[in-house]
Amino acid sequence: MVEKAQKTTAKATRTARERTAPEDPAAVKQEIADTRADLGDTVDAIAAKADVTSRAKESAVRGGRALRAGGGRLMDRTGQVAGKARDALPDAPRRIARNAVRLMRLQPKKVAAIGLGGAAAVAVVWRLATRRRR
Repeated sequence: MVEKAQKTTAKATRTARERTAPEDPAAVKQEIADTRADLGDTVDAIAAKADVTSRAKESAVRGGRALRAGGGRLMDRTGQVAGKARDALPDAPRRIARNAVRLMRLQPKKVAAIGLGGAAAVAVVWRLATRRRR
């Protein structure tokens, strides 16, 4: 797009310098046709450069393609790391974690009550420990 505008501008400058008034009416008509074609190319190049909306859409499409390509690589790498971590765990912690997730899905209120009870117990123990220091 920019190259076309530069070529058109260079061509227009060159033809303006080389131009001499031709005597033949056919040559004049041909020169007018060439000038109109050059002018049309220049206008098209300027319009394409000034069309911010289409340039932004084009840029967004390119960015989306790059993001999708990078995201796929990230997901592959994340899956590899998770698989290695899963394989490194012994069976007992893996089984406990699986059961905890299952319990949270089946009985979320019970898990929340246990969590609040544990937090309250920690708060009481912390409060008692800080009172003794004073």
